[in-house]
Amino acid sequence: MSIRKRVLGALLVLIAMAAVETGVAWFVFARDPLLQERLGTAWVALVTIPALAVLVMTVLLFSTKRSLLDPLRSVADRAELIGRGDYTAAVDSARRDEIGVLELALATMARAVQARERDLAAALADAHQLAHRIADSQREAEAAHSELLATLETSPAALMILEETDGRVRLQNRAAVDIFGIEPRDPALRRQYWSRFRMVSGDGTVLPPAQWVSSRALRGEEVNGQELDVHHPDGHVSPILASGAPLRNDLGHIVGAVVAFQDISRLREVDRLKDEFISIVSHELRTPLTSIRGSVQLVLDDPGAVPEDEHRQLLHIALNNCERLIRIINDILDVSKIESGRIMVHPRPSHIGDLVRQVLESIETTARAAGVTLVPVMAETLPPVMADPDRIVQALLNLVSNAIKFAPRGSRVTVRVAAGGQVMTVSVEDEGEGIAPEHLGLLFQKFQQVDSSASRRKGGTGLGLAITKALVEQHGGTIAVESTPGQGTRFTFTLPLAPSPAFEPPAPPVTGTARRAGQLVLVVDDDDEYRHVICRQLRAAGYDTVEARDGSSALHVVREARPDVVTVDLMMSGMDGWSFMERMSAEPGLSSIPLVVMSGATDVRTDRIPAGVPIVAKTAALDRFLDEIKATLGPRVSASILLAEDDADLRGILAKALERHGHEVVQASDGAEALAVLDHRPLDLLVLDLRMPNVDGFAVLDRLQRTGSRMPVVVISGGDRMANEMHALRLGANVFLTKPLDAAALASEVSRLLTPGA
Repeated sequence: MSIRKRVLGALLVLIAMAAVETGVAWFVFARDPLLQERLGTAWVALVTIPALAVLVMTVLLFSTKRSLLDPLRSVADRAELIGRGDYTAAVDSARRDEIGVLELALATMARAVQARERDLAAALADAHQLAHRIADSQREAEAAHSELLATLETSPAALMILEETDGRVRLQNRAAVDIFGIEPRDPALRRQYWSRFRMVSGDGTVLPPAQWVSSRALRGEEVNGQELDVHHPDGHVSPILASGAPLRNDLGHIVGAVVAFQDISRLREVDRLKDEFISIVSHELRTPLTSIRGSVQLVLDDPGAVPEDEHRQLLHIALNNCERLIRIINDILDVSKIESGRIMVHPRPSHIGDLVRQVLESIETTARAAGVTLVPVMAETLPPVMADPDRIVQALLNLVSNAIKFAPRGSRVTVRVAAGGQVMTVSVEDEGEGIAPEHLGLLFQKFQQVDSSASRRKGGTGLGLAITKALVEQHGGTIAVESTPGQGTRFTFTLPLAPSPAFEPPAPPVTGTARRAGQLVLVVDDDDEYRHVICRQLRAAGYDTVEARDGSSALHVVREARPDVVTVDLMMSGMDGWSFMERMSAEPGLSSIPLVVMSGATDVRTDRIPAGVPIVAKTAALDRFLDEIKATLGPRVSASILLAEDDADLRGILAKALERHGHEVVQASDGAEALAVLDHRPLDLLVLDLRMPNVDGFAVLDRLQRTGSRMPVVVISGGDRMANEMHALRLGANVFLTKPLDAAALASEVSRLLTPGA
């Protein structure tokens, strides 16, 4: 019940009581005259006073209602409106009493509620917006997850995501399932499942589970492109290229790993086909090149065959271009080996000074024709380096020939050698036009040339520097280039020094695999042209040669190469021939080496020449010189030789070269004919091509091995030497020669194998 109703009720009760009291008094006084007389006018007062009291109370009550109850009612009404959300009903009161305080509190409360409601509405709006964003993000995440799963499923690479705790597979795509299957969930079964697989590295080593790519990635390692063979429980082998990396959270902690595997079966097949293609092409190219070079050499070696100088010059041009084609083929084969990781070096302690001299002597004619002077700068004694002599000669020859090609006429190409720390530094400097800085980074890339335009002035394949870089790095060295435009270019590479133990001198450069001792001639002469002519004629006659320009260099070569005979000029700059022979006679181990004196003087002092040493005038016929060499080395052996080669032109060239050396040659066009000849007549030696129709050379070698034949065999091949050499040698071959081969080199090998005691 409201206060207003209670107050009105009380007021009505008081009025009713006053009325009753007045009525009772009136009734009493009106009925009793005696009482009226006694009291007189007092009864009127007695009746009137309550009435007046009632009237006063009524007035007071109505006044209270108006001043108290009505404002309270108004406050209640406004409170009800505020409760319904009508905040305009809340107004500040001007009253200073309790009602005013109540109205002010009500207005303050209404404003606070209104502010809270606005804040709540804003918060709700933010919450709704955030919910929309979360929903959008969730949809995007689900879409991205679906796209990721679709990408993983369609990716040709096998992908796995591993847990960090136990290494189990959290996620894998279809390609991974195809390779490894689905691992069991049970930990014990999972360990047993993976124990049935074997991981084999490229060198044939079986990797323990701790060295698997997944284990290494979970330990925090990053593995890129490791080639492995996965051996499955059923015996199937999957060649793969594996990579792995750890997964880390925001704090850098490892929370898993991702491992990628790519099946490279098709790549290996393509690589095999590429190698086979290169082998076939190289064989098919080398065979005619050998015929061309052999034919030209045979003609040029006969002084009366081409009397006209112009024709001989044309033949020399043909021979030089044939050699150029051979170098291009060899470069392409070397690049193929580099790309497949099959290029091999066999370092051994070597004298870098000898290798530099060998390179400079071999290219001196080219430098002279280009008007370039070769200048070696190196100490007399240098520590040995660990190097494969043939490969370092190849690398250095590339650099020197490249410098000559770009050096202007009348300039110098300097080769500097210096030891420092644990490496030997070799630099090749030219005085050419230099290389622009933006081109320096391209020099060691394949098929890149500074003047690579269609109208470039210099020839070449652009492979030499790439091969040189690979060869140097195979030795554990580094190579760099510096160039200043207009001033020249310098290439510098390093080689590791050989360890301290005793140094064994390198064997002389060889063409085949099995060089035998004997028939090695050292030619000592300071006349480069004459020395080169003599060496060419000796090689054409079947001898191997080494060269020296002066007595000091010759002593060094004699100590290392131990030639069977030394031809020496008497009049030389530096240490002359007499001093050289005296030094040889005085040094133990060298005094027994035969000597042949070559002199251009008419009156030779014989008092300083050891007794028994023949003297041949340079003006004498070449036959006189060769006769002295033959007499010194002993008679040459004539033998019956079977030559098995399917290319008729090359077979004819090689047969003619062998016949010139007094051998009887029986020819066979394939392995079947060779086996038929071997069955019907005795032979002293077999020259065998590996790649022939019908029956190849390997089948012939296998037949000889099974029958226990000890006949010497010289194998010639135009294919990849690394792929065929060891196989041929295991089947009993004595010498392996690579096409295009020099006919004189073949004759030399035959003579070595036929020499008694060789």
